[in-house]
Amino acid sequence: MVDRIYKSCQPDMRVITAAALREWIRSSESAVADARRTAANEPETLAPAQSALDRLLGYGGAARRAIAEPGLAEMDAFVAWLRAHSRLPGANVLLRRHDNTDHQNLTGHFRQSFFGALRFLRENPQFIQEVSEALGRLHGDRLYEPSDAVARAWIDHLDRRATDSGEHFSYAILRGILPPSLGGTRLGGGGGISTIKRMLPLVSRYLEGTSRAGSRKRKR
Repeated sequence: MVDRIYKSCQPDMRVITAAALREWIRSSESAVADARRTAANEPETLAPAQSALDRLLGYGGAARRAIAEPGLAEMDAFVAWLRAHSRLPGANVLLRRHDNTDHQNLTGHFRQSFFGALRFLRENPQFIQEVSEALGRLHGDRLYEPSDAVARAWIDHLDRRATDSGEHFSYAILRGILPPSLGGTRLGGGGGISTIKRMLPLVSRYLEGTSRAGSRKRKR
């Protein structure tokens, strides 16, 4: 029985020493205690502990040069594009979260999901057209469901870039608001799942548009 369990877990298993695990528990105790007291900011509070655990397990550390580092100006440009294309599926929901007009305090989910989606698609441009075209199949409040290939690439992206962070984004926080089925660590529902599933196809459509605009400028 133990051998069967070991073999079934082996493809995704990471081996660490008991001493390393004890040290991580010791160094993360205060962050966990703080998160229990301030549940509203749990992913942000736990981000240092999440990053330390990811490094311990061998996640993260991918070369940064593969992705152009985005800034707030790029997010502002995307928000302006959303306002001009508010009839696209999910656009109004994302705008309400960005503007916090619903008073749900999901602006952080918007920001982390935008930067994660943008960096993923820049690293995997072969998926931009496929994910953009998925918008045409979304009706009402239906959420985008990635294909197996996109889902695997997305989870691989989060695993390889688990410790990436910048002035305005942190993959430790992003992983903290997503469930394991989307490369995250959050259990029990909620979190940023509906935000990222709306964000991915809209960022894909945005990148398609900016790419075409850039091509037209170069031809002039």
